[in-house]
Amino acid sequence: MAAFPHSLFGVECASILAIFTGQAWNMTFSFYHSLITIPKDLTEASQMLHFNAWRRFINLELPISAIGLIWNGMMSFGGGWFFLAASEAISVLGEDIHLPGIGSYLAVAVDSGNIQAMLYAMVTMLVMILLVDQFFWRPLVVWGQRFKLELSESDIQPTSFVYNILYKSFIVQWLYHRLFVPLGRSVNKIAMRSVDKIDDVSEMYRKTPEALTGQRIAKVIVIIFFIWLLYKPAMEATAMLYNIGMSEISGAFMLGLCTAGRVFTALLLGALWTIPVGVKIGLNPKLSQKMQPIVQMAASFPANMLFPFITILFVQYNVDFEYGSILLMMLGTQWYILFNVIAGAMSIPNDLLEAADVFELAGWKKWRSFILPSIFPNLVTGLITASGGAWNASIVSELVSWKDITLTASGIGAYINSSTSSGNWNEILVGLTVMCVIVVFINHFLWHKLYYLAQTKYHLD
Repeated sequence: MAAFPHSLFGVECASILAIFTGQAWNMTFSFYHSLITIPKDLTEASQMLHFNAWRRFINLELPISAIGLIWNGMMSFGGGWFFLAASEAISVLGEDIHLPGIGSYLAVAVDSGNIQAMLYAMVTMLVMILLVDQFFWRPLVVWGQRFKLELSESDIQPTSFVYNILYKSFIVQWLYHRLFVPLGRSVNKIAMRSVDKIDDVSEMYRKTPEALTGQRIAKVIVIIFFIWLLYKPAMEATAMLYNIGMSEISGAFMLGLCTAGRVFTALLLGALWTIPVGVKIGLNPKLSQKMQPIVQMAASFPANMLFPFITILFVQYNVDFEYGSILLMMLGTQWYILFNVIAGAMSIPNDLLEAADVFELAGWKKWRSFILPSIFPNLVTGLITASGGAWNASIVSELVSWKDITLTASGIGAYINSSTSSGNWNEILVGLTVMCVIVVFINHFLWHKLYYLAQTKYHLD
């Protein structure tokens, strides 16, 4: 906003960045999970075939991560809709800024208490979500089945009428052979040559003493540059934190622990129903075809549409919002777990499913020795991204309002929300610092350990 004064362009960039933060990371974690769980025999085959970085990416890493990326891309799309109102209607530094879009339309309808306008926005979003699901995501799910790692194929496969139309279309076939294939070959040649040159230069660079000295000098220059770049803002931030005092920081840290408790509670409650439902959907292609648009609409549905109604119920039945905010947080987190569990269940090779039937595995024994180990890497990814979604959702779920009613829960999300609206830079800095410290601590001592377990024990080899 400061870079583009008297213009909405800066606010548009801020809105896009806010949507991006709710979309990118679950796809990043999904791809990372796919990389660390690549079967060793495929890795050894790529080494024997002397794949360079580009060929390894195109022929191994991207195909093996396709199913997870598709379902997490679907979740990212839903996450974008979920935070749309908060991204298009921005309250910062005492200003209320509304960008043109259905999200800001919804925010105005909520603020004014216009039920009819909220219903219009609801119907519009549902129609758009359904159309995008049927014309984009469903064909992608069907296409992505070709990348499933298995020795035998199931008799029942997911279908899509749009995919069938595109597959049989003369125009699409013509575009594929005349445009996409030549374009893909050109890009592949350019990338192969570039990667080979980089590898050759890197190999030469590593072998000469002069090159090693130059590499060390370059590293020192980069470090000095970043120290120079970050020195002033870092010193200003440190001075602000020092002036604020330990009492404010310790109080914010306690609020952060309260939010952390809600995050883990929301994850636990969400996992209780998403794991069995996700496995059921993922292992049944017919059910998946019926449930995918429903799940997509439920995940994409902006929770702040429901917040006013839930707020009214909380007030009417005297529900303690310290606990009630967990329900609001779940509305934006449970879908990450569900989509990743579905992707994990769909990725289970059919030959393993047949083996489970041959050994007559059933009930808890089947879950303990087959299903849970099979989906464990995807489940960890879902829990990590759901955790991030819960921290994001805390900003809007710990402080809600409907007309003249405002409910606030003690937490770092409400702390950041109120300080951002009032433009209190000291509190904004404290809130962000405390949240970052707690999240990094949890990542290091919990999620990193679970990822290591998924990498070393629970993956197909």
